[in-house]
Amino acid sequence: MMKRIKQPLIMILCLLFSAALFVPYAGAVDTVSDSLYPDYSRKGSVTLDILLSDGTKVPGGYLTAYLVAAAQEVDGNNDFYYVKPFGTDGEKVEDDLINKAEPGAPELAAELAKKAKDAEGVRVAVDENGQVVFSDLTLGLYLIVQDTPARGFEPIRSFLVTVPMRDGDNLIYDVVANPKVSVSYKQCTLELPVEKTIEKKTGTPDSSTKFSFRLTPKSSNYPMPQNTSASVDKKTGAMTVSRLGAGHVSFGTFTFGLDDVGKTYTYTVEELVGSNRYYSYDSRKYTVTVAVTMEKNVIQIRTNYVCSDNSTVSKIHFVNTYNNTPPTPYIPQTGQRWLPLYISAGVGLALFLLGWFLRRKKA
Repeated sequence: MMKRIKQPLIMILCLLFSAALFVPYAGAVDTVSDSLYPDYSRKGSVTLDILLSDGTKVPGGYLTAYLVAAAQEVDGNNDFYYVKPFGTDGEKVEDDLINKAEPGAPELAAELAKKAKDAEGVRVAVDENGQVVFSDLTLGLYLIVQDTPARGFEPIRSFLVTVPMRDGDNLIYDVVANPKVSVSYKQCTLELPVEKTIEKKTGTPDSSTKFSFRLTPKSSNYPMPQNTSASVDKKTGAMTVSRLGAGHVSFGTFTFGLDDVGKTYTYTVEELVGSNRYYSYDSRKYTVTVAVTMEKNVIQIRTNYVCSDNSTVSKIHFVNTYNNTPPTPYIPQTGQRWLPLYISAGVGLALFLLGWFLRRKKA
């Protein structure tokens, strides 16, 4: 029978994990009761819910999990062994290093994070619910790093976690944690002021007619609004939205954060030509520039709207004229040809004379 995992090592790693998070919650989806013998044939997972201190979800950004040390059984002992570049490959993680790390776990994680640039990790995006799941993990000690935070937020502090981790007399293979994040600066939002007007010339416009509008960024990596109902060109990043009849046109809301400070973004807004022949479609295009600055530790945005006729405007406005007057019938002009008239007149005269002659002969 294998020896039990060394108690001090497991306890210290659990303390290290707890100290590294800002009041996290760790729970188990799957546990093994009354056993401290890890099952090396199993895989584990780490689930993180990225939250503010008030429980608000923080979607966006990326986290990466790096295997620092693999859990192995050697000569009946269950220990952790480094993988490169965090230590000499196959070298055992000594107890004195763990003891030294206990009071300063975040500092140790920060030191290991410096070596992570040369490591191969598993990078996962934070979903719309502010959650990240690292699944199918081999047993070991992992470093979790947020290399790309959500816009306007500071990254969570790097931390270490063991898979499995001990919870009383159980080993947790599926770990759940709630690291806290903080706002670095209040994000700025923008919704473009786009209006659609229909001018009636004759008839009554059909309210079910659909009009489409396109927002094109100068570069495909520019910030774009979030709008699940819009269609987006994957190559250019252009977004197309539609509405019925006249009124406000919504592309969604832009969000600008700390990473955008000092940058200026340029977009083009236009109406697409539709298929309803009773409408004249607006051919004007608008150039929108958005400058993001920092003033007194507050992110500011300045916008400018210029129409294709070089006029600076306060809003984007498209106008269509509706006209359903029946078209005047068109009779093509073939021109007058006199020769057929002469022939007809001559034939008529000949027939008249023939008739007159026959009548006199009978008489």
